Amino acid sequence: LFRSPDAALLNRSHDDWHSLLPKYGTVVQNFRLMDRAGHPLWPKDGPLHAISAIAQTCDGHIVFLHCSDPVSIHAFALVLGQHPELDIKDCLYAEGGKEASLMVEQNGSIRVWSGMNPWRCLFIAAGQGASIPNVLGVRRKYSLRH
Repeated sequence: LFRSPDAALLNRSHDDWHSLLPKYGTVVQNFRLMDRAGHPLWPKDGPLHAISAIAQTCDGHIVFLHCSDPVSIHAFALVLGQHPELDIKDCLYAEGGKEASLMVEQNGSIRVWSGMNPWRCLFIAAGQGASIPNVLGVRRKYSLRH
């Protein structure tokens, strides 16, 4: 009996996604940043903007990534692929530009990182003045402390 994980990044080139998709209540599709060998799938000459991404490690952990400084998606994926200690199996692009944001709430404290566009860097400090247009919410099911 196969029990699907509560969350997973499925890769249509490697996973049996036809049988796995019905096991989930919510499915979101987006573009992969790199192949399983860690090579970027985006062109080198792409535009520069902030990036939010979601990755899954080889041991099944879901990782939320954010770069508020303008960078190409190719360069962002290249950096991830050059760090084998991250153990990333799959990585999806979530959002780019000023809308690329990450919010973390912990122990009553909220921290927000917002994306920057190249021309906004001159006028607004990182993390200020951006609204979060789309939300993927996550809540810990159990405590890691015993």
